[in-house]
Amino acid sequence: MNSIEKIDICVLTYNSELTISHALRFLLNQTFPKNMIQYVIVDGGSGDRTIEIVKNVLNGTDHKIIEANGTNIPQARNVCIEEAIKSNAQKLIFIDSDTILLGKNLIEMLIGLSERFGDSIIHLSGRSVYFKDKNALDSFLESLKEKEVNSEIKILKSYKIGMGSTLITKNIFERIKFREDLDFKEDFYYSFEAMKRGFNSLRVIGTEEYVLDVNLLKNASSDIYWRMTFKKYLKASKKKALIRYLDSLKEDDLRFSISEFLRVFLRFSLNTLFLFFLLLLPISYFASIKLFYLLLSADIINLFAFPLYKKMKGYPFLKGIVNRIKFMLFSFLVFIWTPYALREIRKFSKSR
Repeated sequence: MNSIEKIDICVLTYNSELTISHALRFLLNQTFPKNMIQYVIVDGGSGDRTIEIVKNVLNGTDHKIIEANGTNIPQARNVCIEEAIKSNAQKLIFIDSDTILLGKNLIEMLIGLSERFGDSIIHLSGRSVYFKDKNALDSFLESLKEKEVNSEIKILKSYKIGMGSTLITKNIFERIKFREDLDFKEDFYYSFEAMKRGFNSLRVIGTEEYVLDVNLLKNASSDIYWRMTFKKYLKASKKKALIRYLDSLKEDDLRFSISEFLRVFLRFSLNTLFLFFLLLLPISYFASIKLFYLLLSADIINLFAFPLYKKMKGYPFLKGIVNRIKFMLFSFLVFIWTPYALREIRKFSKSR
């Protein structure tokens, strides 16, 4: 490293008592000088012991706890950005409250890569590990030991940038904020916006052994897509449609892939078709009894297959039907915005 600059490391929390102490423990064991780090915790209104645990673990460090009750994820990330600008941090690193940095030199690696590539978003790829109950999760976390990163890495140009273990340089976070109307995939959209403005968006492959996303198996209360209201799920549909179609861009060379575009288009077109089948059902009864039974059969399969599958995983069946209808409505909106998404993605691909 040519020089050591002030950085902010920001962790978003919300009822994170199961994992936050371990996430912070491994964060504090990083080899990067602690006197050059401000730890920023943005809490969305936890009702458990999260804040108490954070205060105990970060005692004696340069840290700030910001209580931002009721914020969604992009709003909380923008609070981090505001704090980084205020503190004159040259780099901002996001670490999720359930992300474990086993590699003790990962922060140094991120800083080194940012010096090598200049103004960039740089994401360390990890792997998800799920546990059936709290005891299994606790036992696993207690057994973990930090280690030196010694594997070969590969750098890909990518929009597929999550924010669980990600660095953003100052020139980017000063200019680009997270879209607060996006309740999911706001990180992908942020990276795409950065690339459109000529900045690097890079995904590091080869760090999966050293970056772990640990949590309990998802259920109806923890699955954000399952919990989300119709209003939240369907708002900002134009931008969400663009995000869905970003799969048309190949990683690294960022070329447009017509086959990938058609794959996404087919998925949302079929769900739109099933929505129209549902709407046509009352009319078909008076038009043709054969058509009525055909549409009824298609609607039964479409509406009940997914909820039955989720019920086997512990999700409520009736809520599953509601979520199926919600996704069909969302698919219709994605279908409507397909020309816009195609135009934006092809324009971006040609400019690279």
